[in-house]
Amino acid sequence: MERACRELEVTHLELLGYRDSGMADWGQDASEATFAGSELEPEVARLSALIEKYRPQVVVTYDQDGGYGHPDHIRTHQVAKAATLQTGIPSKLYYTVFPKSLARRVLAQMKEAGIDPWDLGETEFDPDNPPFGVPDDLITTMVDVNEHVAAKLGAVRCHSSQMDNSFFAELPDRVAPMILGTEYFIRALDRTGASKPESDLFAGLR
Repeated sequence: MERACRELEVTHLELLGYRDSGMADWGQDASEATFAGSELEPEVARLSALIEKYRPQVVVTYDQDGGYGHPDHIRTHQVAKAATLQTGIPSKLYYTVFPKSLARRVLAQMKEAGIDPWDLGETEFDPDNPPFGVPDDLITTMVDVNEHVAAKLGAVRCHSSQMDNSFFAELPDRVAPMILGTEYFIRALDRTGASKPESDLFAGLR
């Protein structure tokens, strides 16, 4: 994580001391050592204290499904949403998501390139209805980050323990900008009155 932050030029990192709980079908038991196995209220209090410390205008987290159902991501959503509402400090709250239409295009490109993303153990799926992503009409915000694709890939590849179950490290050059060049969000809270759709998470802020 520290190396990934350096790749992204992130200067402040708060580590909470948890290990990866893994997916439900990986055979790992959730426990107090994992974020997913922790008590919700103490974690909301811990994050609320960090929000009080840093006073962010914008908070970004996963959606209620955690992107693809990862237990730690789902707990992250629960904690971030609750702390944002409890403190009342952030002006905007976003869920990072992936549109279904893009999921279909990316899977087609990966198939053409001979890459099987389901080395992760996924079962058969309907290519017209991928098992991840959200309906396009739910997306409120799209941010062009093409100039940062190399840094994003570099940060992903810093997580060596995750490479056995991540297809990001193997993305061909023509697919990487498609999947990493635009970031998609659902604006879940807004106290600014900014119009939608947006291309800037800080729209409406002074």
